[in-house]
Amino acid sequence: MEFSNWIASPELEGFNNEWLDHVGALDSQEQILFLRKLLELHKCGGYKLSTKKLYRIIGNPQNINIDVYLIIRILCTYKETGNFIYNAAIYDIINNIYRVQDKEHGLMLWKGLCTSELLDRCKWQTSGGCIMSCQNTSDGDYPMKVNIAQDYSCTITFIKNESYSFKELAQKLRESVPHCKYDSITHRWEVPSASYPHLINLLTYGYTNDISVMFKLVRVDEKREFRLVKYAPPSVFFCEGNYVHSEHMITRIKGFHWCAGRAYFNCSSIDSHKSYQSYTLYDFIQILNLSISKNELSRFYGDLNWFGGYLTHLFCEECGMMLEPTEQQHYNARRITYFKCNNKNCSEFGKQIYINHCFQDGCNNVIDSRDAKKCPHGFVICTQCGVCCSEHQFTKKIAARIPISKRIEKLYQNHEFHLENNQFYCPECGVSLQQEPNEKYWYCPEHNEYWGYFPRTTKENRHLMTNYWLRHKE
Repeated sequence: MEFSNWIASPELEGFNNEWLDHVGALDSQEQILFLRKLLELHKCGGYKLSTKKLYRIIGNPQNINIDVYLIIRILCTYKETGNFIYNAAIYDIINNIYRVQDKEHGLMLWKGLCTSELLDRCKWQTSGGCIMSCQNTSDGDYPMKVNIAQDYSCTITFIKNESYSFKELAQKLRESVPHCKYDSITHRWEVPSASYPHLINLLTYGYTNDISVMFKLVRVDEKREFRLVKYAPPSVFFCEGNYVHSEHMITRIKGFHWCAGRAYFNCSSIDSHKSYQSYTLYDFIQILNLSISKNELSRFYGDLNWFGGYLTHLFCEECGMMLEPTEQQHYNARRITYFKCNNKNCSEFGKQIYINHCFQDGCNNVIDSRDAKKCPHGFVICTQCGVCCSEHQFTKKIAARIPISKRIEKLYQNHEFHLENNQFYCPECGVSLQQEPNEKYWYCPEHNEYWGYFPRTTKENRHLMTNYWLRHKE
């Protein structure tokens, strides 16, 4: 009772060292608050924490919240070895310490992590954020059109939109963007290059409604159109943004976050908190003076996001054991894309497995190399939409100056990707799909199965394949 009263009290005095051995007797919320208050006590000089004392808290891990255990293991491992825990270490904790027996058990643990208050949640999930995207859209989808000039200044044209009035847009521009002037002759707003970051900030945080597209961005010296979108990746629960110090090629903003295959501006998901009752892992790292960078921390969160988003695919189909990640891909949409079964008694032992999500907007299918064949360029074919590779996959990376292989760069420069060339392949056998004269269906000549295909009406979007289903030829 005295233990619980100390946790609930705002006072730091009265801590009993013996309590470290009895944290497992507390409920989940009390364990979280205890850890936060213990770090605050250390910060104020009232109690000196060591790895030995932290390990006492998780002496009986089966009774400890998984997020509390995970954080203490991270802190202790770094204090002892100077290394953060990633990949296999995280999976080892989930698989061996908490002994995940099957997918159902894994989903239960993941649900507990997602409701955790100790981990740095991705704020884009709830508030959205300003990111770069590269699809064409109609003018009616957004209230502004921004043209960037050669000197990186820009002009803004208002587009008729039911969600905003011109008066409201003009007022926001005047209040938030320095040196923004209206030209009554051209009917455009002129913004100098020095004020462009203010415009990005306005469009990130300046609107409270649910409209998704904020404005359309066009380079005057290029044909390609871009747009800035309020977006929240559906499977990113924790902040995994990798900070890029260089200048973004399109917006010319120096310093941004690359997260889930997109460039984010003004990201503040990983930040310190004033009250100990809101402390997260990032606060603990600072309090203990650990030299862990935000990029290292985001890499860890990237591993957690992968675990949750692709949990049902992270088990060997032969022996049922959890797969282990292999190589890291820092600038893919996800940091981990290759796995293997590590069970030496399994017939699938050591075989490389590729798991990722489909790059097609609106598809969100999980790409699993065990479920589909590869196209001639070596990309796994999506079993839901039938798309394998596209320039769209790499346009955002090139714009952000993210490194890509020479082979991919050559395919990009020569416009050889299959989606833009209207080429599709069967995910079951890899054979090139044939198109019927009426352009309604694509079919596989190998096993007489059809992929339903309905082309878009607009010319620029005609290459997009939607509303698929696989059916047998009658």
